[in-house]
Amino acid sequence: MLFKTLQSYTFVLVGPISSGKSSLLNCLIEQKSCSHSSSTVTNRLEVVMFENEEEAIKLEILDTPGMKLYESLSHLFFSTTSCILIVVDLSERKYEKQIDEIFASMQKIQNSCSSSGLTFSSSSESDFKYGFPMVVVGTKSDLVSQDDCQSFIQKVKDNGFISFTCSTNDIESINNVFNDLLETDFVHPQQVKKIPLKQKKKSWKKVKTQCVVL
Repeated sequence: MLFKTLQSYTFVLVGPISSGKSSLLNCLIEQKSCSHSSSTVTNRLEVVMFENEEEAIKLEILDTPGMKLYESLSHLFFSTTSCILIVVDLSERKYEKQIDEIFASMQKIQNSCSSSGLTFSSSSESDFKYGFPMVVVGTKSDLVSQDDCQSFIQKVKDNGFISFTCSTNDIESINNVFNDLLETDFVHPQQVKKIPLKQKKKSWKKVKTQCVVL
């Protein structure tokens, strides 16, 4: 029997209210752009699979409600996640202030985790500024200028992090975020195993699984 590799990743989407977390996830699941916004009132877990003839990628993505960052995260997430995606709305005038608040919250969380002796499964704690893998995603890039996008990227870089920009009106930009994320050095699968190869496929195929509300 022939086998192929299945790599499983876990991501958590966190950020302010109406930052575009749910819309970003919906676009990835449906593989099409969407102009309407959506909201999440409780934690929502979606599992999406992409596969070709050689490998399969399983993405478990937890979409959290918009609230203060410190309130929206559980310590449990840090020991079981491949990466945390901090999502901000680039068209929001206060997004720079939100980013500053995010980094302040991450420092607070790191101090709390360190004092409680928590460890991080994705990689060595010393690999990350705050002890866990994190990137910042700027949504609604189509509503701001290129200069604004570059300013966002530079601000995040100055704080020692990687950033991505995307628009829910451009599905390619959404896919690029996750494609690039999987290529990032510090993002590692939570599990790698062999699965039976049923048949050859010439292109990537997305398989949606049932949504779980936590």
